[in-house]
Amino acid sequence: MAGVGGVVTWKDAVEFLLAGAGIVQVCTAVMRYGYDIVEELNEALSREYRVVSAIDEDLCIGCGACVIACRDGGHQALEFRGRQEGGGLSDADDARIPEVDDEKCIGCGFCETVCPVDRCITMAEKAPEA
Repeated sequence: MAGVGGVVTWKDAVEFLLAGAGIVQVCTAVMRYGYDIVEELNEALSREYRVVSAIDEDLCIGCGACVIACRDGGHQALEFRGRQEGGGLSDADDARIPEVDDEKCIGCGFCETVCPVDRCITMAEKAPEA
């Protein structure tokens, strides 16, 4: 999905990315402000900064809304902890607690949006790999 229409600042571009855009297109702003705007956008978007989902296990009710949203949204970064071979869940008490795969999580925040429990899922900064 492409984020287009109204991108003038780096904050506009980030909003599109957080909404799930894989790319952001800047067109009218370049016509209005010139090509220098692209350099300004690039300078403000650090590639070192990254966020991933963080789940508070004490608040999680195990509803699975976040797992479904992430799965169907195309990232598959959340999975129930007790997942067994063949797709079934174990009988462990924490089997319905989702786990985040930091490598797959793009930090879109969709899971946070669909979670019915306030502050159960937050976005946490992940340090860049050395």
